[in-house]
Amino acid sequence: MPVNSSARATTIAAFRIIDEALGRSRFIAEDHFSMGDIPIGVHAHRWHLYDIERPPMANLARWYAEICQRRAFRQWVENPMHHLTG
Repeated sequence: MPVNSSARATTIAAFRIIDEALGRSRFIAEDHFSMGDIPIGVHAHRWHLYDIERPPMANLARWYAEICQRRAFRQWVENPMHHLTG
């Protein structure tokens, strides 16, 4: 499936805002994991599932690597049984 360049650009712009914010704190809401990290974590995971070129975002990468270590993230987000298909 071809990548929609407009959607890709919009997603990159949003993740750059998140990357910048994560340069000032460990998680979305300062230094504590919160409800704010959950939906963004799901979107970041889906973003990483796509076989597309992504610009480097060091803060986002650090944060994503950390939340990937959480047991609930592995069980409910990374688990392919919970991925949408179709």
